[in-house]
Amino acid sequence: MVAVLVILTVAVFLLVDLVVRLALKRAEQQRLLKEREAALDIGLKLEFADEARSLKRVEVGSPKARILAVDDEAIVLDSFRKILVLAGYSVDTVETGQEALSLLRLHDYDFVFTDLKMPGLDGLDVTKAAKHLRPSIDVVMITGYGTIESAVEAMKYGAMDYVQKPFTEDELVEMTDRLLIRRQDSIARQSPPKVRLLTPAARESAPEHVISVPGGVFVSKQHTWVSVEIKDSRSLRRDRVPEGGCERHGG
Repeated sequence: MVAVLVILTVAVFLLVDLVVRLALKRAEQQRLLKEREAALDIGLKLEFADEARSLKRVEVGSPKARILAVDDEAIVLDSFRKILVLAGYSVDTVETGQEALSLLRLHDYDFVFTDLKMPGLDGLDVTKAAKHLRPSIDVVMITGYGTIESAVEAMKYGAMDYVQKPFTEDELVEMTDRLLIRRQDSIARQSPPKVRLLTPAARESAPEHVISVPGGVFVSKQHTWVSVEIKDSRSLRRDRVPEGGCERHGG
């Protein structure tokens, strides 16, 4: 009987904890949504004609990424702003390729979403110029059903992917989140790994892209014994083999 009561108590505790966590998560999501709706409302009332005639900018706190969208159809840009801002992205939109390139010279963006068919500079021109000005930027082509082949062709010039018009809110958010994960993974793989010196008291596992080196003694693949000591919290020092120790190379 006691065992049953203990099990029931634990089960109730876990259930209550889960309910509280879900409630807090939902409240946080609602708070963020209200903040983004307010940012969207304020951003559309601001004037940025000094940077670009058709520029509309909406910035959110701690954005997932910064996006520049260019399309000669205002209704498409309205959709991009509303959908992506509420999903947690900061978004700049302009209606011409020339304006997009002028902004790329002034600001750092993570993504450029560009329409393929535009008067003046088209999406292919924007892609080439964007990759020239900002080689690390990721370009996404916006295309209609009849121009998918051209959009795929544009990927040869550096476009990361393409999105078809018309698109649903869920389709755009899911695609953008997926591309963001790809971008973050690519940046992480290109970054040199960090080295962390472990102390005997350390028990936590190393984060991704972090190499853990044991303090005291380190054995390399060549069977070389060295002493590793902590000099301070920001630098490492590898001392010579202490007297009485041994150093052995090869098998």
